[in-house]
Amino acid sequence: MKSTIFCNTCCPAFLLEVVGPQARLSAVAWLDRVTIFPLTPLLNLLPAHPVTDSLLMPVARMLAAVRTGVRGLAAAHAAERAVPTAAVAAAAKPNRAQKRKAVTAAQPTTVSKRKVAATAATASKPTTAPAAAVAAAPAAAAKEQQPPRAIALLQQLPWAIATHSRYVVSSVRPLVARSPAYTYFVRLAGGSGDGAGAAGGTGGTNGTGGVAAVVVKLCRKYGLEAHRAWAKAGLAPEILREEQLPGGWLLLEMEWLRWPEWRQLPDLLQQAPGKQGKEALGAVRQALQRAHAATSMVHGDARPCNCMVRRCDGSSGGQRSSSGSRSSGGASWEVRFVDFEWAGREGKATYPAFLNPDIPWPEGVGYGKPLQRAHDLELLAATATATSSRSGAAAAGRGRSAR
Repeated sequence: MKSTIFCNTCCPAFLLEVVGPQARLSAVAWLDRVTIFPLTPLLNLLPAHPVTDSLLMPVARMLAAVRTGVRGLAAAHAAERAVPTAAVAAAAKPNRAQKRKAVTAAQPTTVSKRKVAATAATASKPTTAPAAAVAAAPAAAAKEQQPPRAIALLQQLPWAIATHSRYVVSSVRPLVARSPAYTYFVRLAGGSGDGAGAAGGTGGTNGTGGVAAVVVKLCRKYGLEAHRAWAKAGLAPEILREEQLPGGWLLLEMEWLRWPEWRQLPDLLQQAPGKQGKEALGAVRQALQRAHAATSMVHGDARPCNCMVRRCDGSSGGQRSSSGSRSSGGASWEVRFVDFEWAGREGKATYPAFLNPDIPWPEGVGYGKPLQRAHDLELLAATATATSSRSGAAAAGRGRSAR
């Protein structure tokens, strides 16, 4: 009650109320009594398909306003504290006599010094056995508390994978370097293979025609129509299974493109930026154009990290292969596009609310704007140039969203 801020201001503050699945921001001030004024209505925090994006924007604006407002309040409070009154400054300085009395009272007598020294000497001679026990206790406790590897994996994996009997949990590996990953390599419980795929194949097979390993992707929105159309043209992995999960999530199982036969285009451009990299990039560009022409579908995020390539020996005498590569009598390139979360029909599918600002999006890309074929080609060209050098790899962006 006697603080400078309370005496000289109306004690402004923000009140963030979370009422179940809703939130509201209010202004609070002391105007002879506590006064609260709502700044926003109750905003929904739960996904509500298909209008989730429109519900997210007011929440994002509210949080941005809170950050700006709190910084302003902190600066105002700091300025208020930096100008104390003369009386407060004088009261904060004790005189010399008070300091001298405090120092004298704090000095121990000769008797107390001897007692302290004797106590310290006794305490400094522990026996060897208790010391060993104390040293061993933390190690034993840590060993007992450390969960088995299977339990640790279960705790890290999404429940849809960790609890499904068709998946071998110990084989699960994340395929993207972020947490949570949402995309995983998984071996199927019924498969007897090693998940590496049959010789010369594209997916993980068990040697008897059955699939032993798949890619499992969890997402809220996915361009299934576009993915299937491109897969039919040989330009995307085959979708093997789909399952609608509670809460609006979708689980997809798709063909596993075996490494190191199949490589991400950025890895190839960085390791072989010369003729080999240029040939692969040209094959990707041709495949993208052919996918547009054959399906009228747009990918929406045709960066190199979403392009898988495989070099194979060809003898087609300059003819294009079904996978989008061009053979020149020697080697050719097969191409597969992945990650169709935004994909859809040109002019109808639109971009989502959150776009990573570190990615050089083409002009015309923005929230609610329609996907265009030109966007795919321009984005591929811009990000491939950045990816070809390690210093520019960050500009190509690994994450499409700024969430």
